[in-house]
Amino acid sequence: EEAGARQAFGVTEALCVVSVSVVTSFLAGLFQGFFTAYITVVSFDRHIDPDNVAGPLVVSLGDTVTVLFIAGTTLLAHRALPVAVALTLLCLALLPWCQRLAWEQPTTRDTLRHGWTPILVGLAFSCAAGIFLEEGMERLAGGGLASLLPLLNGGGGNIAGIYSSRYSTALHKGGRERHGSTVTSLLLCSLITHVVFLGTTAAVYGTERIGLAFALAYVVASSLQVYVLLLLAGVLTRHAWTRDLDPDNHVMPYLTALSDFLGTALLVGAATVF
Repeated sequence: EEAGARQAFGVTEALCVVSVSVVTSFLAGLFQGFFTAYITVVSFDRHIDPDNVAGPLVVSLGDTVTVLFIAGTTLLAHRALPVAVALTLLCLALLPWCQRLAWEQPTTRDTLRHGWTPILVGLAFSCAAGIFLEEGMERLAGGGLASLLPLLNGGGGNIAGIYSSRYSTALHKGGRERHGSTVTSLLLCSLITHVVFLGTTAAVYGTERIGLAFALAYVVASSLQVYVLLLLAGVLTRHAWTRDLDPDNHVMPYLTALSDFLGTALLVGAATVF
């Protein structure tokens, strides 16, 4: 069966996968760029700190929009593969123009020059999280356990991103961030969110899989994940700043990827033990 599956993957399937990947990443990146700029401008106009708003909204909505783009481009590739391939070639043809625009802007030149390492390392951690998830899917099946994974992964990355953005803004302004109160507030927000969502999941799916032991293990795992991410956010942000690197460009990929890795590993571990 495995040999037959490998033989079935031919040129057409390869073109389909490449087209979906390239077009989705291009459209999702374009959307998130415009959306981030819009949220930042609106936040400033309404006297709201963008560090508390832009990161969570962009990450959360970005995941949803990316899934929609994947679904749309996959449907297009299956129904009209030549059109999908043409869009892929168009995206690739636009790369030199996009690179030139980014290089001409001083604010994005540093990202274009030094931003590849955090992205590639983040992709490696995300792949590792995917391996954990594939191995543990049977343990997460049923009882609503799988529905906890997006909150655990996305919530941890959002909270760490908020802290990193606030710390980075304080460094840029020459001020000092109140680390203790900020970390405590973010941990408390995370704890309340996870408890409420866990109770809602148990009410919808029943308590057959989400018993008291698993609930306690989940709360401990989510709190541990957020605490570790907040510590890493502080260390990485300070490290990037001392090396004359913009923390906004070099820290977030690490945090979101580590959130996926830790969240997946901890949830699978909790489901395995309890």
